[in-house]
Amino acid sequence: MVEGKSKDIIDRFEKLIKKSFVSGHATIEFKRHNFDPFAPNGTISIEIIDNGVSANSIITYKIASNLLPKYSIWFMVTVLSIWIMFSFLLVPIGKALPMIILGSTTFYIIFRWSRILNLAKLENYTIYLLQMSKLKYSTHNIIGKTGLSTLK
Repeated sequence: MVEGKSKDIIDRFEKLIKKSFVSGHATIEFKRHNFDPFAPNGTISIEIIDNGVSANSIITYKIASNLLPKYSIWFMVTVLSIWIMFSFLLVPIGKALPMIILGSTTFYIIFRWSRILNLAKLENYTIYLLQMSKLKYSTHNIIGKTGLSTLK
């Protein structure tokens, strides 16, 4: 819930994100560049509608993470397959199985934490937009779908 009419809020957001809203809806796309590997990757959909009861408006964010494109998944599968092949070729079988388990677990942990970090960066950008637009908002209704953070 944000104080003000949706038209005023849309004007403030258009100045911040440099995109125009179509019937109260806009989409911001984040793509990773070569020089910033830790930049977020995904889309944020913003919808602003008037609350029929009072002079407040409702802002809805939908965050979609595009962390790994298809070529990255194939790259990870290839590296993991090479890891398994070399572990069987270079190390005796009794020691190869722990190496395979360790390598697979490491890949899973890296993938999981990078996904959480990416979602957190996208969610922090939505909070940044609210703060930079200098709007008065109530925090009891703001809960991220990812559950990573809430405003308080």
